[in-house]
Amino acid sequence: MCLHTLKKMAYGGIHDHVNKGFARYSVDGRWHVPHFEKMLYDQAQLAVSYCDAYVLTKDEFYADVVRDILTYVSRDLSHELGGFYGAEDADSYPYEGAPHKMEGAFCVWEYDEIFNLLDEVTDGISHAEVIAYHYNVKKEGNVNPSQDPHKELQKKNVLVCFGSYESTASKFGITVEKLKEILEKSHQVLYKE
Repeated sequence: MCLHTLKKMAYGGIHDHVNKGFARYSVDGRWHVPHFEKMLYDQAQLAVSYCDAYVLTKDEFYADVVRDILTYVSRDLSHELGGFYGAEDADSYPYEGAPHKMEGAFCVWEYDEIFNLLDEVTDGISHAEVIAYHYNVKKEGNVNPSQDPHKELQKKNVLVCFGSYESTASKFGITVEKLKEILEKSHQVLYKE
């Protein structure tokens, strides 16, 4: 049960697939819509749990998640003079010059935004199509209105994988390794935005 839960969390929206790290908690039972705040203590506890999962199973999936968490902590929660920040706020400006912050603005995506930013094609496969399929990105957004009481996530997509690396790779006729390369390249492009 523990390994299953760790996988579901890593594939879910509680895991920030682009910026890395994990949100504090999910507001639904499917790990889809997070409260977008990220806490240092959660990253620490999850890093230990995913390390334990890797040690027990030798499944690289768990080691990849550990690297993801540690990248996030060292990049975004570490102060240049030493020490760590305790958290990253859930609210951010949706665009430069915006008059007010919105919850999750830095890690939700509109369908057209994904397709405008991800124009690369590898072996005839559109990176945008891969991202849209793998993370359940929809033109109308993928957030249930009941999970959006403030109407801030309309037409937005929280990146969440309801399948697996294997199922996405099979859909596009590529290896899991090739899929991971496409995902990582795409994540880097989206991160710069």
